[in-house]
Amino acid sequence: MTVYRIPYFIEQVPSERLVTIQATSPQRIDADLDAALARFARDRLDSQLSAVRTKCFFWQDNATPINYDPLHRPRRQDFAGTLIEHGMENGAFTITRRAILEQYRCRLGGRIGLHEMPEHSALEIDEPEDWARVEAVLRQLQQTRANP
Repeated sequence: MTVYRIPYFIEQVPSERLVTIQATSPQRIDADLDAALARFARDRLDSQLSAVRTKCFFWQDNATPINYDPLHRPRRQDFAGTLIEHGMENGAFTITRRAILEQYRCRLGGRIGLHEMPEHSALEIDEPEDWARVEAVLRQLQQTRANP
């Protein structure tokens, strides 16, 4: 993860840590960032990224399974999913200590932590058709919250 404008920014703004958010990840909520910042401090992390747990069964290009044993394949609804070994970055935010940015010129380094967010937060708006997907998920979430 190469950082281009951040070195200039950290030279101008004194701070112990930098929090970067991605505008194309619209499903980030304040509670996620608050919880991540609390864990960053509590666990004395050097950097942290947001990720989602996915309940997909992954394979390598050489047809080797990554996160399950095909001889003992669980039902998807019984599968805990994968986060730590193969968590999927959702790009919602990163938190990085200044020293890591200065040393590696990268937002991730040193002792790295993951902040788990809901699976729906993996949707990003990178292409025009992504708007419709995100709008549909947001409508569904709003409806679920209105009718618990």
